[in-house]
Amino acid sequence: MRSMNLILGLLSASLLTSGCEQKSENKFVLGQKSSTCDLTVDGLVGTQWVLLQINPDKSETPNIQTRLKIYEEGGATKAKYTVGSFSDVYDYNCKVKESSGKMELQCKEEPKVKDWYQALYVAGNPMPSIEDLRKIDGDLTQSQYDAGAKDAVEVLKKYEGGDEWDQFVFNNNNLGNKLQGLIYLRVDERKCRLMITDMYMTIYNGRKIEDSNPVGTNPMVQSDEVLCWEHCTDSADMIPTKTADFPKSEDEAAEAFCAPNRGCLYSEGETAYFQYIGQDGREPAEGCTYSFDVWKDWKPGAMDQTAQLVDGKRNKKELRWTYSTTFDKAGPHVVSMKRYKTCEGKPKEHIETSCSLVVSQ
Repeated sequence: MRSMNLILGLLSASLLTSGCEQKSENKFVLGQKSSTCDLTVDGLVGTQWVLLQINPDKSETPNIQTRLKIYEEGGATKAKYTVGSFSDVYDYNCKVKESSGKMELQCKEEPKVKDWYQALYVAGNPMPSIEDLRKIDGDLTQSQYDAGAKDAVEVLKKYEGGDEWDQFVFNNNNLGNKLQGLIYLRVDERKCRLMITDMYMTIYNGRKIEDSNPVGTNPMVQSDEVLCWEHCTDSADMIPTKTADFPKSEDEAAEAFCAPNRGCLYSEGETAYFQYIGQDGREPAEGCTYSFDVWKDWKPGAMDQTAQLVDGKRNKKELRWTYSTTFDKAGPHVVSMKRYKTCEGKPKEHIETSCSLVVSQ
């Protein structure tokens, strides 16, 4: 499982979370001490939760950057979880199991068979079998093993014996190599709220090891707020700028990009313009209309906006996807643009979700 580092996020083009789903009224349900608690781990489907941040003064604040949604799909329990990331939303498969005499909802990402195979191989297993990988994840299927093992063998052929082999071995055998996200959910019956333990699995020297992600073990409270639940798919093509002028070239885009590592910050009340500059989103198709939703700090911003149609090069029409806003709170802010295409006789189609990160002071 990948981990988003804020500083790296500020130095890259635009990293963030994205295209989203709406629920009902906005409210947090804080855990309370109670003699009875109806909350159970097998009754979590259809709920969403946010981290209850414990502040230095011992006060508690819901933090929607770390959020969890539990739902049912195809008769199976699933989860979406952000791991506290600005841009990433991960998918998990969940089952209720007993652990140390307590019932908990255990959730894990899909098996990364290719990576697991490579990790076992560089640790000295010349031909990792499905039985070897099922010691890591007992739910691994034969088809998953076959596809992943085939891909791994092709990669190993490319690197083994070559100049980059030592680096390849290191990349596939280190404690920071996050090979599967794991979350364990229990009910805090005393305060009637959820406790999350956020872990990842790696393989080091051929052994499966679990270690903690930064979220660690912390309380979560139920939320009915409208929040984003889709992984950002494009973190490079939407740039924040200080003016509404659309960049006419890559050089202009590079110069206009308000990058925090250049010292470019937004003041309170200053307008930030977000321009989608990707070439793939410029040419309109005949008989189609284009729209977008904007999510600001994981909440609804400007919804169902129409993309502009302007005169472009060589008298051709071009699409412009632009959005502007201000920030009244200092710190990092996430803006996501979910772009749509609707063609005659066809349902509305999600094209891509683009994201960007800015800092205000």
